[in-house]
Amino acid sequence: MYNPSLRTKNIAASSRGLSASKAVRTEQETIANVMQQYEDHSICLIFACNKYPQSSKLKNLSCAVNDGMLVAETLCGVKPVLNGTGIWESPIGKTGGQGFKVKMYVDEAVTKQAIEQSLVDLMDKYPTNNPQTGRLYICMAGHGLPDEDSGSSVFCCSDYDEKNRYGTSYPLDELKKKLQRIGILHQLAHFDCCNAGGIFTAGRSRGGAYRVLTMATHP
Repeated sequence: MYNPSLRTKNIAASSRGLSASKAVRTEQETIANVMQQYEDHSICLIFACNKYPQSSKLKNLSCAVNDGMLVAETLCGVKPVLNGTGIWESPIGKTGGQGFKVKMYVDEAVTKQAIEQSLVDLMDKYPTNNPQTGRLYICMAGHGLPDEDSGSSVFCCSDYDEKNRYGTSYPLDELKKKLQRIGILHQLAHFDCCNAGGIFTAGRSRGGAYRVLTMATHP
């Protein structure tokens, strides 16, 4: 015997099945879109310095450049081949590793101007009023020193000179300000240098040791 109510239930169940299927497709499309954005906007900047020819106090290092090269190869899947310019970029159109596009500065190419320009370029490309799903990885490997004037610390560039400390180093509190003005949603700063924790303690009013302050007041 024909039962209209049963047909209605079957239609309703079928509709729910279609809705669930559509929801799954929509979720999959969303995930695919996000993953594509990650692939298009995964950027790594590496500044690695072993040699400090202008400094009378900083000894040359042996591992900073190797550390930077390992980061580069891990993130883009290609081992850097260094040339006379001290600047290396991962091949265009070839993605491997973790899918990052890498630009690496080594030794004499690691200058305050190079770091500043790299960050300004990202600020221009990724304004914060239009945030972009993506990943930004900054790696600084080399010497780091405390900065008594700001209460923060600095990353020493290849031309670091005690007579011109500010002009030949990059303040980590300035790096922090730049990162806040780059509209890439996921950011990681990797410091392979001493006194890196000073990035959290800029300001003359905070004279305590950054290790104590950070560990005592933050997770």
